[in-house]
Amino acid sequence: MASIPDKRLKGSTYSYPSALDEVRDLFDLTIIRDLEERAGSKAPARLELVYALGAPEELAAGIRRYRMTPSFCSVEELNAFCERHLKRFREISRAQASGPVCGC
Repeated sequence: MASIPDKRLKGSTYSYPSALDEVRDLFDLTIIRDLEERAGSKAPARLELVYALGAPEELAAGIRRYRMTPSFCSVEELNAFCERHLKRFREISRAQASGPVCGC
């Protein structure tokens, strides 16, 4: 049986939309938030908060930051992208799990 603090923690944890969660789990990714310059009608360009799936940079481990998806202006837009491409993400994940194919 879960303790009262456990129940509170589970209830307060933010849950992302299902397609987004599935893609994150398939590839062990995280949501990267960043600021990007967006061209506008006036100079200078303005900065906007954007969201993408990828891996953050971990210099100590020698991991460079990368993005697996394009950047979107909201988590909802990122989820919609994941929903549209979920079948392809699953195929890529299965192919990676089965290992490289050798034509020898």
